Amino acid sequence: MTAIPSFQKTVSQLPYPLLPQPRFPSLATALADYLQRVNADLASSFQGAPAFPLRGWVPAVDVREDEDEYVVTAELPGLTRDEVEVEFENDVLTLRGEKREPAARRGMVRSYYLMERRFGPFARSLAFPKPVDGDAIRASFENGVLTVRIPKQRSSTDAEGHRIPIR
Repeated sequence: MTAIPSFQKTVSQLPYPLLPQPRFPSLATALADYLQRVNADLASSFQGAPAFPLRGWVPAVDVREDEDEYVVTAELPGLTRDEVEVEFENDVLTLRGEKREPAARRGMVRSYYLMERRFGPFARSLAFPKPVDGDAIRASFENGVLTVRIPKQRSSTDAEGHRIPIR
């Protein structure tokens, strides 16, 4: 074992320990650890959630690609098929509508303990990477879930744009 005498002598002559080990972490360290845990919890809570504005709302949407079509599923709780519009133009699908605040809730903001539901107009536009057959798009609405099926292929009338009836 090789020792460095000059170093050992210098360390032993210090009036304080070289690396003190506190019994409890400092307040700053404890606060930093706490904030790091809170930040990690918040990040995991919102993972995969859509960005949404402070006013209004944005419906959650899933888009999946099958062998012969795209399938778009949007959660639209509290809406009916008559309150939703589906349009297709230039390979872009647009979902539009408005989730209205219940009349019983209007003007009663101060009586609520917690308000997490969002209301207001929304619009989501989704562009598709491969040519699709705009004339064969089908939309259905059941239990607050809109499903739009968009077959792959191309027809010449897609650039004109048109509304898709919801069944």
